[in-house]
Amino acid sequence: MRILLSLVFASAVLVSCSSVKRASSAKTMDIYGPGVIHLPVVADLVVNENKTTGTKVGNTSQSINQLKAEAVNAALKPLNGDVLVEPNFQIETVGSRVTVTVTGRVAFYKNFRQMQELDTNLLKTILRQRPTIIEPGEEKKKRKFTPMVTGTAPAPILTSGNILIAGVY
Repeated sequence: MRILLSLVFASAVLVSCSSVKRASSAKTMDIYGPGVIHLPVVADLVVNENKTTGTKVGNTSQSINQLKAEAVNAALKPLNGDVLVEPNFQIETVGSRVTVTVTGRVAFYKNFRQMQELDTNLLKTILRQRPTIIEPGEEKKKRKFTPMVTGTAPAPILTSGNILIAGVY
């Protein structure tokens, strides 16, 4: 009887030690492309008039973009902000130590609503305005304006050398 009981106990222990594997699946779909109709949502942006600063210290083996993101997070965290407006980065490298400091204005999203026609007109105006961003180390080359006359039409086209328009008018 003892042998039978020991055998049952040993088999129960061996069977109970098997690994458990769990799997789950989910169906997902991107909001861009076919299959999803998305109504645009617009929000107001309330910008704090006081500037805030965030700092992140790392080393040269870390990505500068990652350090910048962590500095922005450090600036937003005390005020629980949503976005940093007009961030200004200062990067200081001493040996292998990199210090990234960001200064900007904290902003908050509020008044979420569906897009209306008035918002569409404002969005078109905003999209026409493109800032010129020059990264440190890059210099914008000045191009000389040398007019060129191109075309065989009765009225030739005057271009700056950047765009050539061909065709008969």
